[in-house]
Amino acid sequence: MPYPWTSNDVLSASELNSAVLGSGGEGYSYVQTLYFTSSGTFTKATYPWLRAICVKVQGGGGASCSVLLTAVGESSAASGGAGGTYAESFITNIAGLSASETVTVRAGGIGGGGTGGNGGTSSFGSLVSASGGGGGIIISSTGQNISRINTAGGNPNPTATGDFVVVGGAGHYGHVLSPGYSTRSAVGGNGGDAKLGHGARAQNASAGGVAGADYGGGAGGGANGPSRSTVNGSNGGAGIVIVELYA
Repeated sequence: MPYPWTSNDVLSASELNSAVLGSGGEGYSYVQTLYFTSSGTFTKATYPWLRAICVKVQGGGGASCSVLLTAVGESSAASGGAGGTYAESFITNIAGLSASETVTVRAGGIGGGGTGGNGGTSSFGSLVSASGGGGGIIISSTGQNISRINTAGGNPNPTATGDFVVVGGAGHYGHVLSPGYSTRSAVGGNGGDAKLGHGARAQNASAGGVAGADYGGGAGGGANGPSRSTVNGSNGGAGIVIVELYA
């Protein structure tokens, strides 16, 4: 019986099987999910019934940098880190997999310094991979009222391997508003979102960055008003590799 059918049609068992599973009756049944929050190995012989896998890879989030000390009349702010890239593939050629596939899970970028660290690239062998988000940078002002943006905290050259790819969101801009006014004269930028993680919130002066949330979220940027000590940046969210197994 050709598809579509109406509610008045009565399907035989073989027709129903064909309609749901395909003409060959060879659909896939979900069995379990493996979560790699650290690097490891996927060994296919452990699952002799395996017929397909869905691999989901999240790269690490970008970090925010430290916000340096300020003098009288100065303010500074840091942009947020970018969210990590995400890649996904549904793989049915189980025979083509290596006996053991290396699973690499990288951390988010490390906060601090003049530029926040980039998030690391996570991968499942050479089949699926996703790069990390870019780190944020600092902007400063000395004695003038400005509203300034920067271009860091983005994903200018994301790389990924997979059937379906989502690039992480850019870190938001940090702003210096009124350098000599008060501790509220600057604000950091929010971190960029990732497919599996949220970007962290921005901070008003004077406060350090906030770590990226969940998996692959970018860190939020800190800020400093006049006459303040250095405040630290924060780390991006770590990556993760998820492997769904189908019989």
